[in-house]
Amino acid sequence: MIDQLLKQAELLLETNRPADAEKKIRQALSESPEHPGALASLAWCLIQQNKYADALQPAQQAVAREPDEPYYLFILGYAFLFNNQTAKARETVQSALHLAPDTAGLYQLMAQLEFHERRWDLALYNIERGLELEPDNEALVNLRTMVLVKLNRTAEAGDTVDSALHKNPENAYSHANKGWVAVEKGNYAEAQKSFLEALRINPNNEHAQEGLKESIKAKNPLYRVVLRYFLWMNKLSEGNQWLVIIGAYVGFRLVRYVSESNPGLEPYLTPLIIVYIIFVYSSWIAGPISNLILRMHPLGKHALTEDEKQGSLLTGICLAAAALVMGAGFLFSHAALILMGTVMFILLIPVGGIYSTRPGGTVRKQLSWYAGVLAVAGLVLPLAGELLGNRGLSTMGLGIFGIGALAYGWVANYLIMRDGRRF
Repeated sequence: MIDQLLKQAELLLETNRPADAEKKIRQALSESPEHPGALASLAWCLIQQNKYADALQPAQQAVAREPDEPYYLFILGYAFLFNNQTAKARETVQSALHLAPDTAGLYQLMAQLEFHERRWDLALYNIERGLELEPDNEALVNLRTMVLVKLNRTAEAGDTVDSALHKNPENAYSHANKGWVAVEKGNYAEAQKSFLEALRINPNNEHAQEGLKESIKAKNPLYRVVLRYFLWMNKLSEGNQWLVIIGAYVGFRLVRYVSESNPGLEPYLTPLIIVYIIFVYSSWIAGPISNLILRMHPLGKHALTEDEKQGSLLTGICLAAAALVMGAGFLFSHAALILMGTVMFILLIPVGGIYSTRPGGTVRKQLSWYAGVLAVAGLVLPLAGELLGNRGLSTMGLGIFGIGALAYGWVANYLIMRDGRRF
């Protein structure tokens, strides 16, 4: 009876019905709670449903009962990886490879682990080892395409995905990867076609949904600059990303110092300072603002999630309010309104930062609180000080706001980078 239930569950998994498969497996476990095959299958079902924390226990129980079964170690390795326990995932897959060195799936898991750790060369090494065993493994071929893009081997990535599509033209993930290769090449119209084909095959393909949005937004030349920057930064290790951020800031401070110390150079250096400030500002608000514009696009509006729509609406309201207040300040020569408008424009950065994180995550909550504190310090306290005639309150609020605004980029980048390495 148990074997029959597990076979039924396997068929349900093959037809992408993990929730139904889970019911069959739990029915099998009710008859034999310690059956290692059922425990491993349950863990795999839970992984397929993104229930990563729940998958860990049955995967560990399966391995505890049969520690030398490579397939159970394979599933436990994925459970560790998706629970962000990368050291344990690495140890587990190495144990499995020691037992079954000719298993392509284990090299795929190791490649995904290296990809997650942004070790592109090691990821490619493991992919090639896996493809030596299974040359037609579509998951490995698609992962190879993604790694080659990270390594700036775009032409080779294009050849790889074209070969995959020649063998299986109905693979949605391959079409999505072809779209991303086109984005890397700056062929945004071609990219849209690939993403739309991927979504025709699988309307829920997030890889294609994200690509479609980016390819549409890239038609805007200003957003295109920000997109190229993001694509480039995403190819760097976390350490190198920090080197770029810190190096750019140090360069900005140096140029500013030279400009202030040498009035004759000021006309030539000031444009560089302005470009840096505009670029940094744009990198935080470009996403939600472009999503606001995307809501008017016949295709793009369907690709946006509810969270993205909410973020774009909130950012648009804040932008309009800041422009209105500052415009009124200049119109009536009112210094307090101009200052308030400036604060509101700066607050767009933490508002944009909120929607650069995953909905419901800890980092989203942390950055929301940060934005709230900045809003209170920069708007509420100065306004209360004006109404109460208390200049000290206004000064204190603006001081807290200034320090918090200057620190925001460093704090937010750290939190977002750390969160980006989590499943």
